[in-house]
Amino acid sequence: MPFLFAVMLFWLIHLFV
Repeated sequence: MPFLFAVMLFWLIHLFV
Protein backbone atom coordinates (compact mmCIF):
# COMPACT_ATOMS: atom_id res chain seq x y z
CA MET A 1 0.00 0.00 0.00
CA PRO A 2 1.73 3.21 -1.21
CA PHE A 3 -0.45 5.40 1.03
CA LEU A 4 0.52 3.49 4.16
CA PHE A 5 4.18 3.63 3.16
CA ALA A 6 3.92 7.42 2.68
CA VAL A 7 2.34 7.79 6.12
CA MET A 8 5.11 5.72 7.67
CA LEU A 9 7.77 7.83 5.95
CA PHE A 10 6.02 10.99 7.14
CA TRP A 11 6.03 9.66 10.71
CA LEU A 12 9.71 8.71 10.53
CA ILE A 13 10.64 12.15 9.18
CA HIS A 14 8.76 13.83 12.02
CA LEU A 15 10.48 11.58 14.53
CA PHE A 16 13.97 12.35 13.24
CA VAL A 17 13.37 16.08 12.72
